Amino acid sequence: MVPDASARQHQLTLGPQPPGNETPTFWVARRFAVYGSYVITSARNNTDGDFNVSPSGALTDQGGRSALDVPSRLNLNFISLQMRRTTVQLSLNEQSGAPYTETTGFDDNGDGLFNDRPAGVARNTLRGDRQWTLFGYVAYAISLRRRAIPVTGVTATGFTGSTVSSVGTYSDAARYRVTFSLQAQNITNRPNYTGYSGVLTSPFFGQPTAVLNPRRIVASVQFTF
Repeated sequence: MVPDASARQHQLTLGPQPPGNETPTFWVARRFAVYGSYVITSARNNTDGDFNVSPSGALTDQGGRSALDVPSRLNLNFISLQMRRTTVQLSLNEQSGAPYTETTGFDDNGDGLFNDRPAGVARNTLRGDRQWTLFGYVAYAISLRRRAIPVTGVTATGFTGSTVSSVGTYSDAARYRVTFSLQAQNITNRPNYTGYSGVLTSPFFGQPTAVLNPRRIVASVQFTF
């Protein structure tokens, strides 16, 4: 085993982070947050895995993009706790397409494996389409009975990156609570394609063979005590 793979990643996180979870009045305009991250990645190696045999029989000439070479990833989140007992959240996730390898579709070198590439073509030189999806969540909680003695505790109120930078206290006087929620995965029902074929002799060359995460909507009721 030769440790000759390499990867480089940079991450920028935009704040602030979400506010706390208790709203003292019916409407507080400032109780919302927009936050997210943008990740740039460059990754190269000389094999796609333990069971991916080199067409040349060696790894020294197989340097190329790694399957993890997804140049950019963007995550944006919006959360609102402005209305009492109501949570609204939207999340957008976007990323570059994953790389895949072009092959001839023939056993050009006679080794019994149909993984040969055209002359001068490196591994993972092709790339699929960009992918993005929008997620939404809305919840409304109803308190049914008050506690004689409120439950108190500590909650995070500020973040620096992913590290808690400040905390605050909260008080919950509800004895029972019913929460109605609606969440939607891939709200726009965008087809995010995967499984691209790199075989030149295939009628599906350069085309996807599968799709990820179609739209899904879930309504739920939760009772807590």
